[in-house]
This record gives sequence, C-alpha cells and structure tokens, in this order.
Amino acid sequence: MKIISLAEAHTILSKCGAVVIDEGPLAHPCLSQLLDSKDKEAPDNEWLYLNWEDKDGHEFFTKVTQGPNEKGVVVNESVMTLIDYEGEKIHLTVLVRANLE
Repeated sequence: MKIISLAEAHTILSKCGAVVIDEGPLAHPCLSQLLDSKDKEAPDNEWLYLNWEDKDGHEFFTKVTQGPNEKGVVVNESVMTLIDYEGEKIHLTVLVRANLE
C-alpha cells in the first residue's frame, strides 16, 4: 500500500481502459482537469465522474471532488481508493489497455 498524489491518480485514470467499482460494475472514467490546490474553487471541482448500470438496467453514478482527495490517494496493487462527493470511500480496480500484437 502507498499514497500517491491526486495528480498521479488523475494521470493513471486518464490512461486506463476502464475501472471496476467496489468489485462490482465496470465503468469508464470521465475526467475533467484538476484545478490548482490554491484555487478557491478546487475543493468543489468535480474531476471524476463515473456512471454504470446494474444487471436490471438501473443507472447509478458517483462523482469525485478534489477536496477530500487532495491529501493523497491510497493505492494497493491495482486498487485505488477515493472519497466520493458524499464522503464515501470507493475502491476502483484500474484496468489497463494492452497491445496484444
């Protein structure tokens, strides 16, 4: 386990193919830019949005703001733990793209 910066987490997510949310549904991260931490808007900046459907077709979403994640993001092997906009921990298993040729 280690802690990475929010900027490193953003870079990793921008390069991944998809994520598995809390060992459940697959989602494709939708990212926006991070703001400078000194910017007064930074804590509320929604930089990550995830939406998915369950097996019955019900749609869900979550978003991640900078504020609760500014001190660092915990990673353990391929799992990244973030705090969502409701203050809940979400565990994202990062799936990377591979060139199979």
